[in-house]
Amino acid sequence: MDHFTVVVVIGASTLLLGLVIGLIIGRSGSDRQQCESLKSQLDSTSSELAEYKRNVSEHFTRTADLVNTLTESYQQVHHHLAQSANQLCDEELLTHRLQSPLAEQALPEQADELEPPPKSAGKDTPQKASTDGAQAVEPPKDYAPKTDPDAEGTLSESFGLKPGEEEALEHDPSKTADHAKS
Repeated sequence: MDHFTVVVVIGASTLLLGLVIGLIIGRSGSDRQQCESLKSQLDSTSSELAEYKRNVSEHFTRTADLVNTLTESYQQVHHHLAQSANQLCDEELLTHRLQSPLAEQALPEQADELEPPPKSAGKDTPQKASTDGAQAVEPPKDYAPKTDPDAEGTLSESFGLKPGEEEALEHDPSKTADHAKS
């Protein structure tokens, strides 16, 4: 072998060995950089999440404080009105209503006239007040009350039919659309 060939072979093998070593070092370096990048991104996201949780907690704490303040203010206004009514008004009904805020409220014009409706079991007719015949306030019904207790209800099959119409309305199954001939 000639001297020139030996130098070329040694140079080529050194170049090949350098490429392999450079490739190995380059790959390991980029993994470290990617790992550091992901780690810093995770730390950043974790701190943002902690900040968000703290903000949400502060928001709901402040909201709860404001609602409590509002409730206390409402109670103070109600107490003030009740005291003023006791001092300034002789009307027992008005005083009673101010002292029980959950009591059923009537129209202001009817406040002196209405009394609580008497309790009755099983009647569907509106209750009457005993003083001047005005109807007491009662919640709406989801059905039409019967005018006569013996009358048929709206869900009855014969509701609204006159006697004798029942026979006229009976149908012949052979005349239905399924059996009709074209």
